[in-house]
Amino acid sequence: MAWPSTGSGLEIGSMASRSEPLLRPSDVARLLACSSKTVYAWAASGYLPSVRLGRLVRFKAGDVTKFVEAHAENSQTPEG
Repeated sequence: MAWPSTGSGLEIGSMASRSEPLLRPSDVARLLACSSKTVYAWAASGYLPSVRLGRLVRFKAGDVTKFVEAHAENSQTPEG
């Protein structure tokens, strides 16, 4: 795999434009109004999709959005 480069190093901006942002567990916890411990547990169990980068755990913004939408649909009651 060739990394984007200007000759002097890695261009983070060009990589980021081709992929979605990665969120830290604390970011996800704040968005979901839960603890970071809960986010780590959900990631470890596979309940919430995550990306492992060595010892780091990160979350694709799109995966978090899909997670919220899927669980929001399950909690809605049909209107009569």
